[in-house]
Amino acid sequence: AASPTHLYALSATDGSQKWVQTDVTGGVPCVVDGSIYLPRGEKMIARSVVDGTKQWESEIGVSNPVAVANGVLYSNDQKLHAIDTADGSVLWETELPGSAATPQGDTPEGWSSELTSFKFAAPPVVASGTVYATNGGTITAVAAGTGAIQWSYETVGTGVWTPAVADRELYV
Repeated sequence: AASPTHLYALSATDGSQKWVQTDVTGGVPCVVDGSIYLPRGEKMIARSVVDGTKQWESEIGVSNPVAVANGVLYSNDQKLHAIDTADGSVLWETELPGSAATPQGDTPEGWSSELTSFKFAAPPVVASGTVYATNGGTITAVAAGTGAIQWSYETVGTGVWTPAVADRELYV
């Protein structure tokens, strides 16, 4: 059975195991150009698709899914981070406008306050040199090369959603 401390590579055709790494913790993997990117909370880790060996790790800590485009990994934890996929170096960071989508009110009986303070941010989307990221009810367009905010738009409500881009239109 799968464990949060294992990363498996399986054949999509027949399910046979290609390799397993037993020293792995992380979130939702993103696979691009021969690397597996794993958000790990306090670090971002890149591993090889060939055998799972660690290529690099970055001190940027996120638990949320990521996006990769043109050799840059983008992560959103209410701050948008750009990380060079070649070596894990931080290219830029941009504070996103908006308020985090977190549970409101008192901690329910029997629940940990850590659980209710957890902040989930939807993964960013990259299109035509722009990164689109959400923070609470605000969608923000950021220049992929510099991290400069191009515009932001506050929607009604404070949902956690991933934007979609098609034919020069943004859907949220």
